[in-house]
Amino acid sequence: MNILAIDTALGACSAALLVDGDVVAGRFEERQRGHAERLLPMVEEVLEEAGLARSGLQGVACTRGPGTFTGVRIGLSAAKGLCLALDIPLAGFTSLEVVAHNVIHHPEVKEGTLCVAHDARRGEVYFQKFVLSDGQVKAAGEPKAVALEKIHEELPSSPCSLIGTGAALVMEAVPEESRPPILLPEVGGQPDARIMAVMAGREPDRFQKERVIAPLYLRAPDAVRPKVVPLPFQEGK
Repeated sequence: MNILAIDTALGACSAALLVDGDVVAGRFEERQRGHAERLLPMVEEVLEEAGLARSGLQGVACTRGPGTFTGVRIGLSAAKGLCLALDIPLAGFTSLEVVAHNVIHHPEVKEGTLCVAHDARRGEVYFQKFVLSDGQVKAAGEPKAVALEKIHEELPSSPCSLIGTGAALVMEAVPEESRPPILLPEVGGQPDARIMAVMAGREPDRFQKERVIAPLYLRAPDAVRPKVVPLPFQEGK
């Protein structure tokens, strides 16, 4: 199956192409802005490197959140547009599960509980627990937005590994005497389309019609509607 994977959910932009189970082309760039301008050129680059036309794609995989609201919309809009135009299915993955899979075969990560935390701003982290066993990562809880003042309630009582863009925030928020032994391996904290492409190839049941895949928002947007201020001639109406 020829699968294009793309991610713009957090602080990186990436695209990768999986052909017959192998990643044949990939791009990954850490960036805080400019995802919309870079994504489609990046897609064209991996297709050209692999010598594959868009018409040769059989599915698209994309992160659906949590992440920045703009980033999530950019990636999903591009993915859905491609799927609709090419009449191919879409597979949605959370940014948390994609980052969790960064630990597979990593020499610093031991089997057992794995926690992923992304910086959600406003004193919160996006958080989820996983279990690494026999080279496989499986969810051990639901993704959620957690206030840093309450993150100690989410940590396991047993030793665990902690990764993600919010790992340092978690360590700062929980006093050493109040937390379990935590390993902080040097594992990439951003989703990587190359990892997601492999995940999608191994889970064909994740592919659905593009309209079925919805963004995962774990809290309300930061932006608020501006307050309406009546002009002098409108007062009293």
